Amino acid sequence: MQSGKGWKVTMIRTWLADVSVLKSEIKYQECYQELPPERKKKADRLAREQGRWQSVGAGVLLERMRSRYDPTGKALYNLSHSGAYAICSMEDDERRATKLGCDIEVVKEYRRKVAARFYTETEFHLIENCAGEEEKRELFYRFWVLKESFMKATRLGTALSPSEFEIGFEETGARLLGRPDEFPEPFFYREYEAEGVEAKIAVCADADDFAPELHIEIL
Repeated sequence: MQSGKGWKVTMIRTWLADVSVLKSEIKYQECYQELPPERKKKADRLAREQGRWQSVGAGVLLERMRSRYDPTGKALYNLSHSGAYAICSMEDDERRATKLGCDIEVVKEYRRKVAARFYTETEFHLIENCAGEEEKRELFYRFWVLKESFMKATRLGTALSPSEFEIGFEETGARLLGRPDEFPEPFFYREYEAEGVEAKIAVCADADDFAPELHIEIL
């Protein structure tokens, strides 16, 4: 959409926050107070301390993005967290997209058994043919977030097996090569990186309106 007086740019924006700062009880309470009652209750129910940081951090991102981009309270959004990080992807209230999913995963060890079971044969062989362990880890988690973000965009989540669709790569980035028949519409991807963040990040939607850069929000 054209920008200018009376107009705004329609896009899907993604924000990232380092939730490890919530180890501080003072900072945790500051962020906790930004949340609506239902999100406070959700965080309170979590037994693991890191889980509470992640839940509160993701909730704060959502509330701050709503304040800036979603005056109607009807914008499409999705949340994800992994390790010390949380992300929120949101389209503004123009609603060109009807399906949206995001995922972040901290890069850890290459989980070969998981790839063999849940990735397609082509995807698995691409990983196995990487020159070294670091390359295998990077590609394994790249596939992971690309798959998770599509599964979340379809709203099926884990009811859709990662092996039921395939992801390939072109010069312009990732794309779906095969998918379940019930999702014939085009889907698009955007991958993001952040300096010092050892994680893979992907956003998937049925509209190709992604912000060019990832926004880092300080909690």
